[in-house]
Amino acid sequence: MNVARLPFSNFLRDVIYEPEQGQATQGQGIGVLDYCDNINYELNEFDFGMLGHWHTEGAGDRPPAAQSASPQTDHSAVDADQMGHTLAKIWLDSPWRWVPDKRDHRFVEAGNLPLPLRDIASQHFQESQQQVDRVVPGTLNLSNRDEILSTVLAMCQNSQMRARVASSFPSVEMVDILTHGFLAAHIGSVDSFIHMGTFTLNEQRPEWLATVTAAGSVMTPVPILRRFGFAIQEAVRQAIYLKFEDDNANVRDLGLVQALVLEQDIGIWSGNRRKMEISESHSLAPVNVCLVAL
Repeated sequence: MNVARLPFSNFLRDVIYEPEQGQATQGQGIGVLDYCDNINYELNEFDFGMLGHWHTEGAGDRPPAAQSASPQTDHSAVDADQMGHTLAKIWLDSPWRWVPDKRDHRFVEAGNLPLPLRDIASQHFQESQQQVDRVVPGTLNLSNRDEILSTVLAMCQNSQMRARVASSFPSVEMVDILTHGFLAAHIGSVDSFIHMGTFTLNEQRPEWLATVTAAGSVMTPVPILRRFGFAIQEAVRQAIYLKFEDDNANVRDLGLVQALVLEQDIGIWSGNRRKMEISESHSLAPVNVCLVAL
């Protein structure tokens, strides 16, 4: 049998095997399977002499950069200056640029916390109640609803506002619907971070439950519920950082870190310039906490 007539007989010829003695060698690079493992990397006196030659004379032979570069014309300088003014104007006129004033403070959304009963009983909300898909077992306990209310009341400015919020805060059934509505949407998202296999609803921290209530509220089609959700998010944002400051060990608490990530997500996608800037400026905090905790 003639091996040269077989299919793929020329495959990797002279690469894996040594070339035939009678065949003329052609100038080529390193072989495919040659890993240069037999090269001596030690420097001798000749190598050091070459390095010294390049170090002392190589730089002197190079022409100065100022002589080779073509001088800029006045026209290019004017164009660069005009471009700078244009970019600055675009930034100043941006609809997403937030300019704080005296009306912006941490209690600015407290007026949206009292929830009128007539708006809760609207047709849109009643329809959304029937469409809730419960992806986790169990319903929210009344004690957990009261802990959510306590977290929100602690962030109110005065006793009058606390009385208004306490008298109109949603019932445990409504908070349960908002919570399950968010969980159903979250488990279907591509970037979900809640492990449903080990999740127990009534064992979560009040800050976590309050943040989920806010997230479920902003997903509803009822405008006043959306404003209520953003007001809850503002209160929880302050409560989470107070928990971190009161006990620094809380930065290792998974529930608080998840609540921090979720409230920042609500703020970034709120469309409110103040919320967006605050959330973006604090977005690295949970990343650093997770990196250090690993």
